[in-house]
Amino acid sequence: NLNAITDGFRVLWTILRDRIHSRRFRDLAKRLRSAGTAVGKPFWMLANPPVIRSLEAVSSPDFPAEIQRILERKWAEHSEVPETTRIEVAIATAEIGSNIIEHAGRGRDLRARMDVWVLGDRVRIEFTDDGLDAAIDLDALSLGMPDAMAENGRGLALARASLGELAYHRDGAVNHWTLVSRRFG
Repeated sequence: NLNAITDGFRVLWTILRDRIHSRRFRDLAKRLRSAGTAVGKPFWMLANPPVIRSLEAVSSPDFPAEIQRILERKWAEHSEVPETTRIEVAIATAEIGSNIIEHAGRGRDLRARMDVWVLGDRVRIEFTDDGLDAAIDLDALSLGMPDAMAENGRGLALARASLGELAYHRDGAVNHWTLVSRRFG
């Protein structure tokens, strides 16, 4: 039921519009960099404070990669965090971040924020997003691994196994995920 001319022009217009917007964002990013402001991906990165501890973004396929970049910067600031804790936190944040994009977004734009703190002998990460309710009770849920042939369903089980604490609650229209590593040091 597609019309080659009208639908073709609509697709062409969308591509051209996106290219124009991407140039505008690249120019803005260059101006911000020259002013001394750190800027990540200009399409979706909204804030990047001088001491990098948080990520605020609109949903994007690159969101999990940005999560890992923020963690790498945090590890560079805190050499006292052992490698095993870094790996466990990276696994858990990747799983929770991907679940936020996939399930809370469900095909719509989503604002998400990740804050990272190294607090003595633990790493604490908080995700907030304005997506759909996760409708999950982590305390009542038995998070075991699915059978070997299952295609999905391992994310929360991996995150819980990698952390000392994993919590979720919804406050109004905002989802809150709290991840706390096991004690180290």
